[in-house]
Amino acid sequence: MLTSKIKEAIFYVFREEKLPPIRMNASHTEINNWKKSSEVKRCYNNLNISTDGDSATYIMKIAEKVFTDLKKTTDTQLAYTMCVCDCLLNPENESIQITESMIEDKLKDFLVSFAILYS
Repeated sequence: MLTSKIKEAIFYVFREEKLPPIRMNASHTEINNWKKSSEVKRCYNNLNISTDGDSATYIMKIAEKVFTDLKKTTDTQLAYTMCVCDCLLNPENESIQITESMIEDKLKDFLVSFAILYS
């Protein structure tokens, strides 16, 4: 449920960047073409960039959409959000399905990154 909410927020936040939709059951070729598109690459590269001169980055806008009160959101929840964004948009990742093993591999790294970037 949380993963689905994060995915929905990604597409909502990046609507102005023209992030094209992708079906979760898309073929490997469709996923590959989607990940290689300039729009997906731009969204992935902009995750930690501020939006429209605002101080909030795209990743924080996504988190705000998922968690209504960021002050009550834990570092682990925010790191999980970062993991889902990375797994979905990263052109190096050939899948758009979010698995437990993908999250486990990245969660500790993102917790450290989050602590450094947003403390």
